[in-house]
Amino acid sequence: MLQRTNKHIPQEANDGLDDPITMYELHIAMKQGKNKAPGYYGISHDFFQLTWETTTYMMEIMNQMFMDEKLMDSKKYGIIVCLKKNTLAYTA
Repeated sequence: MLQRTNKHIPQEANDGLDDPITMYELHIAMKQGKNKAPGYYGISHDFFQLTWETTTYMMEIMNQMFMDEKLMDSKKYGIIVCLKKNTLAYTA
């Protein structure tokens, strides 16, 4: 199946992917986000919205890690949680 896919990202989609995160991008992401599952540290979307100064500081840290090409150990892992689907929602 993967052999039939386009293996290259078009240049127009690739432009800017290596640029640091901007305040505008952070602002848009925060507006679009919902207060769903918290991240690795258990911090929710609402927390970041309520502490905007801390959020912008975190953006600076992430941009520095990106430029240095080094990740904190906690950024190298993810948590995958299996959720049971509500089968009643799929019956007619």
